[in-house]
Amino acid sequence: MKTYKKNQPLGSYGCLFLEEVDRKISAAGNVRRCARFKCPCGATFSASIGNVTSGQVRSCGCLRVVAVLRRCLTHGHSPAKGGTRLYRFWQSMKDRCINPRSSGYRHYGGRGIEMHGPWVDDFWAFRCWFKRTFDMEDIPQDRSMDRIDNDGPYAPGNLRVATLEEQASNKRNNHYLMFQGRKMTLAQVARAVGMKPGTLWRRLAVKQQSVEEAVK
Repeated sequence: MKTYKKNQPLGSYGCLFLEEVDRKISAAGNVRRCARFKCPCGATFSASIGNVTSGQVRSCGCLRVVAVLRRCLTHGHSPAKGGTRLYRFWQSMKDRCINPRSSGYRHYGGRGIEMHGPWVDDFWAFRCWFKRTFDMEDIPQDRSMDRIDNDGPYAPGNLRVATLEEQASNKRNNHYLMFQGRKMTLAQVARAVGMKPGTLWRRLAVKQQSVEEAVK
């Protein structure tokens, strides 16, 4: 009897084997080995091992949802239907990572930033992951999405829903200052002392004051 290792990919869509569970008897009387799997969208599900390895079962069901949506010609998230911020984010990360003609490609795909493979041509898989991870239908108006590690991929585990201030503090080109023994962005220092960032910047850049002088 063939054995499988935990997190071993099986089938054409790459579902990960987690553990074998109770066997089931089909209507024809055949005994089927069943297991729990992790779908590329992140959800877990149970299915016959034979059905997964043969390709009869390729996902937790998210692919069927995508197929129905495609037959209906629209998923209701695209700009043509008023759009959602989540869909625009998906379009943007795809453009940045895989479109060499994009104005931002050199800062992303051009320097090795990749997009999680199952999301590239499957917005619905990305949406299922987003909803399950953040318990939201869309990105709130006062929030945005960014990568936790700016040198890492657009992938599960490296994306967060952040305030605009948190996102600004995570940019590669931020100017960092040492203040009270901590490495902080200019905006963080200004907020800590109750000063406008523009005022602090002028004192540092124009008047050439030290951080200690500028915050007085």
